[in-house]
Amino acid sequence: LRQGSEVFPLPIALSITVPLFLVWMLSALVIHALLTELVVPLHYRDQRTVGAAWRRLAQIWHQAPGAVLGYLGMKIVLSLLIGAVVFVGGCLTCCCLWVLLAVPVVWAVVLLPVLLWSRLFGLEFLRQFGPAWDPWATSTPPALPPAVPATADQGSNPPTI
Repeated sequence: LRQGSEVFPLPIALSITVPLFLVWMLSALVIHALLTELVVPLHYRDQRTVGAAWRRLAQIWHQAPGAVLGYLGMKIVLSLLIGAVVFVGGCLTCCCLWVLLAVPVVWAVVLLPVLLWSRLFGLEFLRQFGPAWDPWATSTPPALPPAVPATADQGSNPPTI
């Protein structure tokens, strides 16, 4: 950290790099949240490219930027609240909760409502903009496979062992 022949002071370097790092990290988290929770469902629903799904999300941003910011703010607040509950629960149980949550099956079962809420919150957010945005509007149940015809001697002779 030298500037010419003088040493660049550490407090000035930190006052520049820490805010830049925080802005970079926040923007990476916002892009990740938008991509995984809003763009992917639009991409799947419309069967188009990811770029087209980002453009559709931009339509929501231009239509209601406050709603998108509210969605992101709600996700941040509730994620911090869930993290605080897990942290306090781990402290109150002398780390037993954290040890239990380290087991993947226990973690998945205990946090299943949280994980389900996290996946469905974005889909419900998209639904509020009408049927053109509803992820379930065009979903059809999968077609059943054709029935296997029974042969004449299948029912009359039981298998022998």
